[in-house]
Amino acid sequence: MKKPILTLCAFSFCLALWGQSAAIEGGVTLGAATYQGDVTNNPFWEWKQTSFHGGIFARFGISDTWFMRTGLTYAHISGDDLDNSDRDRRAFAFENNLVELTITGEWEPWAVARSNRTLPVSPYLITGAGILYTNPKVDFSHFTGDLLTRNVIRDRDTPYSKLRVIIPAGIGIKTQLSEDWILGLEAAARYPFTDYLDGISYSANPRKNDWYALLGLMVAKKF
Repeated sequence: MKKPILTLCAFSFCLALWGQSAAIEGGVTLGAATYQGDVTNNPFWEWKQTSFHGGIFARFGISDTWFMRTGLTYAHISGDDLDNSDRDRRAFAFENNLVELTITGEWEPWAVARSNRTLPVSPYLITGAGILYTNPKVDFSHFTGDLLTRNVIRDRDTPYSKLRVIIPAGIGIKTQLSEDWILGLEAAARYPFTDYLDGISYSANPRKNDWYALLGLMVAKKF
């Protein structure tokens, strides 16, 4: 795990150096966070379990339509079986404070028109890679079954890594507020290649990995 972390940090450093001679923007993100996993009621967005995220980022222009972005983001996710009457006997619950460092590419085909304000809004696509710190806190105390069942014990004793490689992918739109300021709305999913984002696997659904999503506003300033 140390190798991808060092690679990501080195690449971020190279981007920062390169950004000294390229167009650069700095900004913040703020919005909602949700997750999909073993303590979820809705197959897409779980509104009852929606929490928040916030972060900072730097973005570098590569061409008229391509940008690279490196960002540091905090997100809180949680889930509770008591929100679902079909699972109130199981009654698992968890919460997790996530910290991610990502490098993403943005393709914005109408970036020039947006920058010149000849187009009011401009869509873009993003994807990339990152490192995620995850440390779920699981509550089995309301479980009405036997807490010593094999699968619950297995989940409590599984030594899963707190550092994961993630793949972010999503869409967004930007608008030019002024010559230097940009406002955006972005929705992106994160796939962490683990079923332990919620700390639960064998005692629920070990055949499907967890993932989470961020939806929020982005404000950036050109430098």
